[in-house]
Amino acid sequence: MLDVNDFFDRLFFEQTLIPIALYQQDENAAEDDASAIRYIDANEAYERVNKVKRKNIVGKSFAEVWPNVEYCWSDIILRCIKEKHAVHCESESKVTHKYLEAIAFPLSDRRVATVFLDRTVLCRILCKIVLVLSYVDGNQTYK
Repeated sequence: MLDVNDFFDRLFFEQTLIPIALYQQDENAAEDDASAIRYIDANEAYERVNKVKRKNIVGKSFAEVWPNVEYCWSDIILRCIKEKHAVHCESESKVTHKYLEAIAFPLSDRRVATVFLDRTVLCRILCKIVLVLSYVDGNQTYK
């Protein structure tokens, strides 16, 4: 029988529009070994934003799925495992062509969940506001 909490957790995980991925670091790995971080699961929103399929990433290491990704994305997972608290990062992702904000949360020993927020549109709007304000102020350094 499915526990009520498990049902709610799974329903939230699957139905939320927020991209979520679950990882586990191999038990015998050093805390700073990014190659030992493996995908446990990812929801549909994660698949959509990052243009990957769950079936193609579960069981694979973060480095296998994202061999050329910026360091910050694996670093927040490693820091979360080591520091045992939430870790935040935001940066442009050259692989997905998006400006992403991510928060890694510790779940249990060597298990982490990451929540990704696509901030691309917000970032573009803010850049346009800065551009407009620079012209209003007479400072045309942003071209």
